Amino acid sequence: MQKRAELPEPRYGQRDWDLFRKIFGVNWNHFEGLNFDEEIKITEFNYENHIPEIFLAQKDVTQSENFKDMIKVMNLLQKTKYE
Repeated sequence: MQKRAELPEPRYGQRDWDLFRKIFGVNWNHFEGLNFDEEIKITEFNYENHIPEIFLAQKDVTQSENFKDMIKVMNLLQKTKYE
């Protein structure tokens, strides 16, 4: 099995660095040294922090399998800044 060749990292002032900043809005090395993503995503244990209470008060749907599946899909689709 062949080892995948790593691409060189862009350096400040290079065209690739400027292109990355233009596309993503942050510098290439913005997350350098980050070991743990501190941004919290939605889960079935903290959904009340992400969904307005008016929607949760309509019916007690939070125990249904459909609701739990919806939360899992929301977790997959929600992206943090690091992702």
